[in-house]
Amino acid sequence: HDTNRSHLLVTKSRMIGRFATLALSMLTASAVAGNPFSSVPAQSKNTKKASFVSKVMSNARPLRRLDEEEQEIDLSGYSIKYVKCQFVKSYDDEMAENEEAGTVLMTNRFIIFRLCPSSSCAYNYGEYLIDMATYLEAAVEYEQEQLEQMCQYCEEVCANDDGGDRRLRRLEDDLKVSCDSCVDECEKIENMEDNGYVEASEFIECQQIGEDDDGTEYFAGAMC
Repeated sequence: HDTNRSHLLVTKSRMIGRFATLALSMLTASAVAGNPFSSVPAQSKNTKKASFVSKVMSNARPLRRLDEEEQEIDLSGYSIKYVKCQFVKSYDDEMAENEEAGTVLMTNRFIIFRLCPSSSCAYNYGEYLIDMATYLEAAVEYEQEQLEQMCQYCEEVCANDDGGDRRLRRLEDDLKVSCDSCVDECEKIENMEDNGYVEASEFIECQQIGEDDDGTEYFAGAMC
């Protein structure tokens, strides 16, 4: 009887998994073969922002296309706007074979975002879906590059400023640097771990962070 019951549970789980996999396929299916954003268009300015947008778009699938998407687009004039995180569960063979898994359904997480003209996102925007880990890796890399650029400028210019000219500076990608605040901000970033903080970007992928004396394990990772 236990064998029959186990067989019924697996069969039912597989049926659920098929529906979930179908939903996943509908979410990730592209309206046309190929991706018009697979590389940076020749006319795009070579900036960190354009590189970030291109990297995200080359891995995304369209839900709603831009009006201009049939043409080559200068990505340096567009920005990515986060909309929401969404997850779908689907049947997974490896989890089904793992008796300790507790479920046969794998959770797949996605980010839905908009590609908009940098001036406005109220109209003429495209909406896209991308794997959450891929999106976060690109976003973290872009953010770290901006912080490095800000702190390098801050160290070279603001830290040596005698106080006579402490205006707001505008760097590449319209990155704004205030000499009134960047020195303190960059020092806090540099000393973050010494002050007991953990770099959250290291936990894009789920990983174990500790274990109690009774064997209870603790994990941390990005979730919707």
